[in-house]
Amino acid sequence: PVKWFTIDYTPPSINLSAPPNNSSTNQSNATFNFTATDNINDTLTCNITINSIVRASNISANPGMMVSKNISGLTNGINYWNVTCWDKAGNINTSVTWRLNVSSPPTVVLNAPYDNYSQSSADIVLNYTPTDASGFSKCDLYINNQFNQSNSTPINNGIQNSFSLFNLTPGRYNWTVNCTNTIGLSAKASQISFTIDIMSPTITLNEPQPNQTIYSQT
Repeated sequence: PVKWFTIDYTPPSINLSAPPNNSSTNQSNATFNFTATDNINDTLTCNITINSIVRASNISANPGMMVSKNISGLTNGINYWNVTCWDKAGNINTSVTWRLNVSSPPTVVLNAPYDNYSQSSADIVLNYTPTDASGFSKCDLYINNQFNQSNSTPINNGIQNSFSLFNLTPGRYNWTVNCTNTIGLSAKASQISFTIDIMSPTITLNEPQPNQTIYSQT
């Protein structure tokens, strides 16, 4: 009987489909899609690698058919992923590497002044700290539930930033800051208040009357 053997020097080719390169998500899981092709083999074996760690291994892939694999527990921040496949002859190939930005909602903390703070100056500096894995596109200040201003300088992620207000009229003010990260997720800090009081106290003398003489009685 005739026996056949195959000489195969050609590695598989791999095309990534999803998530798209440089895309963003606010979820810690994602579905990864790819298609592998080969010149001879009818079945390939593949791994999905994320941040240099194999997260899905020994995936059976039929050449020319898209493979989908859901992976959970993605790291907050930039995730680099690719696919490696090999055929029955041991020819191996790795795809290009794509980026996926995973970002949970940001946090915003109001640092100063503290709640119910009072001062006699009409000018005040409001300090806040926004934190996010992907960075921020903007932060907005709200005074008494109304938009007041946006950041005029780049936002420092994870450290203190500030807004300045000038020539405020006397009164009580509520304030908060809403920050939006680079993929559009927003967070707003709980409102706190401060008081501007630039009026000195008034004092009225009641008794004794001016120039009044008081005689001691025994």
